[in-house]
Amino acid sequence: MHDDDLEPHPEPQPTFARPTLLNSCARAATASEARFRVPYANSLPRVSSIIALDAASAAMMAAISEDPWKGARFLTLAQQPDISPNEVLLTGPDGAGLRLTDELATTDLVVMIATESRAEKQAETIGRLARGAAVMTAGIVVAGVDVEAVVQALRPNAAVLVIASDADYLPAMLTAMRA
Repeated sequence: MHDDDLEPHPEPQPTFARPTLLNSCARAATASEARFRVPYANSLPRVSSIIALDAASAAMMAAISEDPWKGARFLTLAQQPDISPNEVLLTGPDGAGLRLTDELATTDLVVMIATESRAEKQAETIGRLARGAAVMTAGIVVAGVDVEAVVQALRPNAAVLVIASDADYLPAMLTAMRA
């Protein structure tokens, strides 16, 4: 088949009969057009577990935890006794102890906040267990004495890693993550 044998294609025709006018948005707000809308919100609220990995990040987190959040739970890393390498103990805002595996069953996002690299082992366990539970992980490193060591500790364990210059960035980042 040669190009000469093909019939010429007709010019494209507009798919609508009326042009878009300034009042088109007003027409879209009518009851007859509203029947095409989805009758519920376009996304479910996210449940976020914000975990402070050290004392300095716990203090930063405590300063913002009273702000209005959309389903964020603020937790701190608890003293880790010799328990299973597949578990991390956390402390809730009321001082109650929690297990990470229980927390992962009800959360959509885990955000680890760190200013130092001492909790590298726990960050690795948190990242591994979250990946196993198909929970998104993020890390926020707040600049401190040795940022490079903190980044190296969190980088393999967080799908998203942000370096913040100071604690003022923390609420904005958590809001951007829909915490």
